[in-house]
Amino acid sequence: MDSPLFLGFDVSTQSCKAVVVDENLNTVFSTSLNFDKDLPQYHTINGVSIKDSSGVAKSPSAMFSSALQLSIERLRRAGCPLKRIVCISGSGQQHGSVYLAATAINGLLPDDDDTDDDEDLGEWQLEHGLFAMKDGPIWMDTSTSEECRQLAHCVGGDNNLAKLTGSKAWERFTGNQILKLRRHSPEVFDRTARICLVSSFCAGVLLGRPTRVDYSDAAGMNMMELSSLNWSRPICDFIDGKSADALTTRLGGQPVDPMAIAGNISTYWQHRYGFSPSCTVNYWSGDNPCAAVGMGLLNSGDILVSLGTSDTCLCVLPSMPVSPPPSAFIFPHPVKPGSFIAMLVYTNGDVTRRTVKGNRSWDQFSESIRASSPGKYLTLFTSTQEILPALQKGDPITAEIGNRDDEVSPGILERFPEGKLLVTGGGSRSEQIRQVFSDVFERSVVALDSPDAAALGAAYKAMLATAKLNGKDVIDENWYDRALQILLRRASDFCGII
Repeated sequence: MDSPLFLGFDVSTQSCKAVVVDENLNTVFSTSLNFDKDLPQYHTINGVSIKDSSGVAKSPSAMFSSALQLSIERLRRAGCPLKRIVCISGSGQQHGSVYLAATAINGLLPDDDDTDDDEDLGEWQLEHGLFAMKDGPIWMDTSTSEECRQLAHCVGGDNNLAKLTGSKAWERFTGNQILKLRRHSPEVFDRTARICLVSSFCAGVLLGRPTRVDYSDAAGMNMMELSSLNWSRPICDFIDGKSADALTTRLGGQPVDPMAIAGNISTYWQHRYGFSPSCTVNYWSGDNPCAAVGMGLLNSGDILVSLGTSDTCLCVLPSMPVSPPPSAFIFPHPVKPGSFIAMLVYTNGDVTRRTVKGNRSWDQFSESIRASSPGKYLTLFTSTQEILPALQKGDPITAEIGNRDDEVSPGILERFPEGKLLVTGGGSRSEQIRQVFSDVFERSVVALDSPDAAALGAAYKAMLATAKLNGKDVIDENWYDRALQILLRRASDFCGII
């Protein structure tokens, strides 16, 4: 009997990645496509179709369907035995939303005899009027500051909102985007029969029908109570303007367990691409939850610092915090029931480091660190507007700093109060940056770059969901260690362990 395979997608801002793993966590097939290059019919720039000075940022919803179809076609052409895939899961860019018209409730896919194999799925959905709004807001949208203020006010302020939902009101969070839609485009809101996240929409495309949001991704909406994992009635009442029940219906019902099975793959995919009728679809989640799984953040106390364009810090918590700080974003762990993940985002990340590093290599940058006196400099850089803490763009805030490279470089490094088990991103190439994390937290630092971590985490989640369905628990210490070692081996730019 052929061994089972598990498929994970990551539908991100600019691309769609697909990873197929076997039951030993080995990657056996993968593919990636770029929205701008591979789906030019949607006329996006960096995956975005609408972006203006007011902060609006949107992407074409049909593009996600086209991306799934093309990715599956590429896997088939590469020789992937799609019939052996027993479960599919996925990751969607967090906070992004899709607005479906009533026609979509009857189905998101053509009937078996309704279209030829070569027809683009996204274009078919557009032609059949499945979308109440063709372009949906994504995480880059910052146009809802007024809605954020109003939403926080309705529950007594940001501290109360954070305690209730796990986060203060952020412009990118979906609840604020829905509120803006109802107030500024009521005709679009009225013809919206179903509101999806990118994750739940893509899961629905595989199922052939709209499906519910999982509670790990739902935490990024400012709408779900962390304590109950259900939609907050006061918040939904306020956003809908009439009835929390009406908005819950538009959302497809209450959030669901990220480890649950949503159903079997549609006959559309079975007949056209050869998937087995027994292939199931696991509820999709967001990119941050799935990346946490893909990077091995499974145990309480595990920490990941990603040194990217923005710097992010994720930490696994054993339980829901009593009073979540408004600065953090708290969401349920997608594969560890009862655990949560705290996420901090710092705007001033790689741009600042690279500005100071200049044309030097990371080795030269590290050498300038070694040439300086430790603990002498404390600097907060604001090359762009900072969100933690809230600071406007301006000059560096420093107690004492010089102008020589070997004096400026330590300031970049010493602004980080957080520690790390795993560190990834461009800055992880610096031995001295890794050494600081190791010294502060007195443990080994694993530095790696896994650009498809979210897709990989989704594939792992598909395997775990299948095991749970069959009554098995495969999350144990050995599984974690094997997953981490595989991540290290397959990392595209492994820096080392200190």
